Amino acid sequence: MIRKVVLIPLLITLSLLAQPVKPKPNARVPLYLMGPPSKEKMKIALMSEVVEVEGEHSQLIRAGVKPIFYDWLFARYGDEMNSSYLVPFQGPYGKALAYDYGSEKVRRWRVRELVDRMVRENYTGVFFDWFPNACNEELAEEEAPGYLEEFKRRHPNLTLKEALLSFIRELREEAKKRGIDIIIVSNQAYRCDPEAMASVDWDISESYFTDVRESHFTTVDGRTVLFPWEQSWDSPALYVPLLVSSKLEEARKLNFRLGFTHLSYAIPGDVDAAFYAFAGAMVFGHDGIAQSPFEGDVVYYPPPNSYWLGCMRKRINSSQWAMSAYDLGLVAAGQVRFVSPFKWLVYDLKTGEVKRLGLIGGEKPWGSVFLRVPEKVAYVSCKKLNLPLWDDMLTEHLLKSLRCPVKVRKASVSDLKWWSSWREPNKEVLIVANDIDWELSGRALYEELTKEGIKVDRAPLNGSLMIMLDYKAVIVLGGPKSPVIGEVLKPLLSHAKEKGILGPGRLFIWIWGKDRFETRKKTLDRMEEVKGDVKKVLVRPCRW
Repeated sequence: MIRKVVLIPLLITLSLLAQPVKPKPNARVPLYLMGPPSKEKMKIALMSEVVEVEGEHSQLIRAGVKPIFYDWLFARYGDEMNSSYLVPFQGPYGKALAYDYGSEKVRRWRVRELVDRMVRENYTGVFFDWFPNACNEELAEEEAPGYLEEFKRRHPNLTLKEALLSFIRELREEAKKRGIDIIIVSNQAYRCDPEAMASVDWDISESYFTDVRESHFTTVDGRTVLFPWEQSWDSPALYVPLLVSSKLEEARKLNFRLGFTHLSYAIPGDVDAAFYAFAGAMVFGHDGIAQSPFEGDVVYYPPPNSYWLGCMRKRINSSQWAMSAYDLGLVAAGQVRFVSPFKWLVYDLKTGEVKRLGLIGGEKPWGSVFLRVPEKVAYVSCKKLNLPLWDDMLTEHLLKSLRCPVKVRKASVSDLKWWSSWREPNKEVLIVANDIDWELSGRALYEELTKEGIKVDRAPLNGSLMIMLDYKAVIVLGGPKSPVIGEVLKPLLSHAKEKGILGPGRLFIWIWGKDRFETRKKTLDRMEEVKGDVKKVLVRPCRW
């Protein structure tokens, strides 16, 4: 039996939240390029998903982290020139030899070398540095004079990109044969083209938002430079959309799971750089992190991207500032002050203040991250689960349909701790349907989604539907007259739409007709639309 939901009008005053407790991180850092482990950097590595690491990494594996190792894709150091290499050239640290990826023999050798190391040292993948030099003719020739001429002499009917894509494909095939679900991270694949970019799992830029100057990366004696947010070629506001975003969107049509991180550099302790690098990247819907180039040091802990903000819902852009609203917060970057069009009550992650959004920003490059404070708090008695109840997301009507007793009350300063309870769902798609709708409609939908590599489950109708909150997309098949499903949906009839939000980062799709056969027809007619919507919510960060 469901208890009656009592809604208490909520008026939160700033005095009520005068001394907030900083919410705990609710996310894992998607990608962290740690290099040699250190005590300081290991703190971030252990809260990450994929970590590039050189050396002992068993601790990371025990924590569920996927370790990858560094590889110089374009060349290796040495002077023993043979047919495996195209030309010698002067690398950053001495004489180097550039690989001939047009040769099947060389590709087999490199694939075997890399996969052998993954198996031997228990790695999950590889970070390829100098990626564009292996597929961009202009960059290759600029770095290694004579490279392109020799490649064309040996392989007149092959391009650098075709050779590299063959290598990537063969690397994935060999890894799969040996039981490795390989992760390939590239440095600046966007400098090739969308097809090459789509061949990897994660791409990065370097130093687009901040950089360290006057230090030569040897001692902490330099300074951090925050590049201006203005329409010039020194500004990420201009070259991120032109150089990265356009290529990334095209690449995601081929590989919708492709991730992107802007890697910036800063001296240890530079809070401004940490927030500018992350907020600036998230304005574009990309991940971002500022790291120290010095061994053993971190810029800021915990990094801003250890807070999951849900899906991007709206972006506003101006010549000297930009901001993007997410389910669980808002990011902004720029170099002037402006008045926010959103009047949310927020927790300023940088300053630790709770305030109503108004005038934000500064007079030099800055970045801000605001966590959204719930306007009301719900105590949901499903497995003793306590969740913030967001006004425009998880509704009391939906909670009633989940057969969970709910009590809603006004928030207090202690309720900020529940912010972190909204974590990114760890599963992908759930189909809710009775046996008839499953056979007529659900199976076809299941097959189409799994063809795209999407992981799909069917809901157990005899259990608690709180399971829905574990999924990034929930698809309900069948209407109010449908056996079992109809009872579930009755509380939603005057509130739910055919597509909506099932909590932060959780997409809700409802397909039904006047009978089971019309439900099938609508399911088949909307197949491409549903696949597109699901892909959007599975992208990191997701988007509506």
